Amino acid sequence: MAKRECPFCKEKVNAAAIVCKHCKSELPPLPPKKWYQGWKGVLLFIFVLGLVGAFLNPTPPEKEIISQAPQQQAVATTVKNFQCDQKAAFRALNALKEMANISIKKDVVYYSWVDNWHSLTTPQKEAMIEIAANSDACIEGKARKIFFHYQGDKVAEADPVWGIKVLK
Repeated sequence: MAKRECPFCKEKVNAAAIVCKHCKSELPPLPPKKWYQGWKGVLLFIFVLGLVGAFLNPTPPEKEIISQAPQQQAVATTVKNFQCDQKAAFRALNALKEMANISIKKDVVYYSWVDNWHSLTTPQKEAMIEIAANSDACIEGKARKIFFHYQGDKVAEADPVWGIKVLK
């Protein structure tokens, strides 16, 4: 519990006390708290800190990602030197062939989903796309663009530069 000093006997007393328990003198009221000494001050400090952070980082994240795209493309398309388990990649692609028809045109992979695409949750869809993309890159030695279709509509894609995108 907070304490304060009695101005008459200099003993410590409860901050909320009206009379000193030691000298029985009436204590002067505490000065009211300033507006910035409570939770409002903490919120103000966090807000100001956020503004300072925003001004110190002049490049918005969207522009940062776009400016890094050529770098990412160079990394993503030169995956020939990475190590992967090709047997596991073939098993994964064979499992995917049971759920989708696979075709390749001009170095782009197309999956025509046979199973009900909409019965999968978004994390499940993302996992399927990631498995397809990683397995394909492992077997081919390079990352390729992959499109997923269901009943004629494009529902997802995997791009070596921009990553995985679930559309529907």
